[in-house]
Amino acid sequence: MHQINFFQIQRPQPFTVISQLPYISQSLVFASTKPFVATRPHRQHIQLTDIYQLDSQPSQNGPITLTIKKPQDSYIEDNLNLDSDENLKTIYSTPCHDFLRIGLVLEDMDILAGRSAYLHSDGFNINRPLSIVTACVDSIQIEQSHLPNSVPYKYQSAVTHVGRSSMEISVLLSNKLRPDIDAYTPAIRAQFVMVAKDFKSQRSAIVHPLDPNDSPLFKELSLPGAKEKRARRLELSKSSLKTNPPVQHEMQMVHSHLLAKQPDWIEMNSTIVHNNFLSHRTDRNIHGRLFGGAIMRSAFELAYVTAHNHVYRSSGSSHTHPQLIKMEDVVFRKPIDIGSILHFQSVVTQVSPDHQTCVIQVNANVQGNSEISNQFWFSFQIDDPLLQPVYPESYKNVLEYVESYRRFGPSYGFGSRYSIDI
Repeated sequence: MHQINFFQIQRPQPFTVISQLPYISQSLVFASTKPFVATRPHRQHIQLTDIYQLDSQPSQNGPITLTIKKPQDSYIEDNLNLDSDENLKTIYSTPCHDFLRIGLVLEDMDILAGRSAYLHSDGFNINRPLSIVTACVDSIQIEQSHLPNSVPYKYQSAVTHVGRSSMEISVLLSNKLRPDIDAYTPAIRAQFVMVAKDFKSQRSAIVHPLDPNDSPLFKELSLPGAKEKRARRLELSKSSLKTNPPVQHEMQMVHSHLLAKQPDWIEMNSTIVHNNFLSHRTDRNIHGRLFGGAIMRSAFELAYVTAHNHVYRSSGSSHTHPQLIKMEDVVFRKPIDIGSILHFQSVVTQVSPDHQTCVIQVNANVQGNSEISNQFWFSFQIDDPLLQPVYPESYKNVLEYVESYRRFGPSYGFGSRYSIDI
């Protein structure tokens, strides 16, 4: 087990050689350089200096020795002691409620997943240095309805499935709700997919195989239904609405929904919220590109604002706190250069008044390029009996409506209340 409390280590001076740091080894170089504020100095630009030195070292072109590894070989555990550190508590608290700030947790999880991926793949081996990139986030599930900001938390991360060049990393955030009991309770589960590439050629690189059999870590960290999720992701890609129209029962669902439309329902386009994000050097990863965790945090916080706006339009309430239930299928399609302006657009695509839930879609693209670089789906629990449904007005809205139904579907009551046989 690799355990480093990276919330308490001191920031080294610029350009310190990593081998001179007593608390960190080469095999544990973090998978991101994005520094937090002074109380969270676990990402420093010295890592960029060190990793760029690999470019001057000749890579060995001989045969690669692959070793069967277990989840514990990439296991990392870190503590977030919000019960004893008031400064951290302030940083990790939402502004108006005593809840955990989810956006920063998403950043932390992305970092831990990258660190586990580098450990499993021996990515910093000078004979075969690798670039590890986040391909997507399969799912992030919230296990507790309210996450307090005054209890100790623990992060756990390990590789739990591998392909030829891809790795699935399970990250678990747990909290200790009672001080008299040592047990930690699962709070958030996440599944990241990362891809290994040769550092110089940027071609896909083979990673070590994984043997999870009889591993308690595999059982503890793996997201329930991970195998089914992989099959579902493949099925969604085959039936993508980019290349295939909605099927008959989906169009019937949309038609029934529109026939049932009431005067107080809200048109989807009127729920759109925009935001622009200027990427700085403090947001870079070890490859000098925009850190994926920062993109996720910005997308989540915009989705939260969008959900909050919809509640206000529905009932006039400004005190309701939307609770994240799930985050689905985050896709990182293109790397973002530092200095780019990233444009975010969010929209409410589904609402279930019966279940008091809504789905927010967030798209991101680099200013000047209309092609989507990142896409996010969030579902929120909203305790407001006056929550109003949304309805599509254009064919683009119809596709967004159907896509969100495919991802979250009847399990949250979407598409069922206004279903009419025609």
